[in-house]
Amino acid sequence: MSVKDLKYPGICGIGRMISPLHFLEVKLGKRPQPIKSELDEEEERRKRRREKNKVAAARCRNKKKERTEYLQKESERLELMNSELKAQIEGLKLERQQLMVMLNLHRPTCIVRTDSITTPEAEANPPLEPQK
Repeated sequence: MSVKDLKYPGICGIGRMISPLHFLEVKLGKRPQPIKSELDEEEERRKRRREKNKVAAARCRNKKKERTEYLQKESERLELMNSELKAQIEGLKLERQQLMVMLNLHRPTCIVRTDSITTPEAEANPPLEPQK
């Protein structure tokens, strides 16, 4: 021990206690901790980002659900239209067949020249013309 230590015993310890690092509560060997307000701001940014993401995800799910419902309804509508058109085709085929029967029944009694009238059979099998 020196004489200095005896005269000013409390002052020597004060220099170690009152250092800038002591006030900032920084421990040597570790990186400094961010100040509380920075942590709060970062946490707030994360919360806002999560909230935005949650809203965007909900909006995306709703759009997907609406799109699926729309496509389902459109599919049902088209299936109904398809069945109606098939029924119409069958009705027209039946009507054509009935008209053909009526035409064939009328042909023997018809006074109009039949060589000028084209029938569906004649349209399907046109007469061959002689080649020149």
